[in-house]
Amino acid sequence: WNVLLAPYTLGEALTRERKLGSALIFAGTLLVGVSGSHAEVERTPAQYLSLFARPEACAYYASFAAWIAVCAARLCRVGAGKVERGFLVAAAAGSLGGNTFTTKAASELLASGAADPECDGCPFRSPAFYLLAGCTAATASTALLLLGLVLREHDALFAITVYSGFYILSGALSGNFVMDEKRGRPAASLAAYCASVGVVLLGLAVLGLGERGEGAGAAAARRPSYEPLSDEAGAAGAVRGGRAAQREWSGARQTAGSLPWRT
Repeated sequence: WNVLLAPYTLGEALTRERKLGSALIFAGTLLVGVSGSHAEVERTPAQYLSLFARPEACAYYASFAAWIAVCAARLCRVGAGKVERGFLVAAAAGSLGGNTFTTKAASELLASGAADPECDGCPFRSPAFYLLAGCTAATASTALLLLGLVLREHDALFAITVYSGFYILSGALSGNFVMDEKRGRPAASLAAYCASVGVVLLGLAVLGLGERGEGAGAAAARRPSYEPLSDEAGAAGAVRGGRAAQREWSGARQTAGSLPWRT
């Protein structure tokens, strides 16, 4: 909807790269949803904590922290308004927002607790539920804050598409490595899932490279076609301008003195 409406509501240009990148990300998202796991497993708060503490999940946390650190380090070297800076901020925002495993766990615990609040294993009596809910609120609010910041400097067609792409990627990775949704699935289904993620990555690459080229072209178009004057040339021009003004003023006084004035 953003791609369809932004040219009319925001007046943004829908370039060829934006069309192709958005189409690839949209197609990859659909394929991820079709080829992904649709099984629902009910767990207790303790079971969720055990699931999230597996070595495979901890490896994902370390990789995700390294990715965010790389984005932050690169952002320190890129100036405001650059396409690369916008891409990195939108990517970090989407990566944070896509880590919905805490959201899934908190929502399932909330539903089970609301269905039977007097049961012995009610999740509302476990601090794990509030920890998961707090992590959900923190990651979602931080992701929206970063998205708001990047939208102040870049087009929505660019920022939201990058955000959505990394949101899907982060959700796909965390779903398989943290929630262990890949367990018990056939190899063909996993291969189709990986190919779908590859389509999303291809769309992000097309969009990023296209925006980088557009940014360079826009900067060249905005660059003045003249060379700025040096300090010496500017000073000489100011002196010549002052002398010309003085000559004009003297000529005007002489002309006024030669006119026949009546009292």
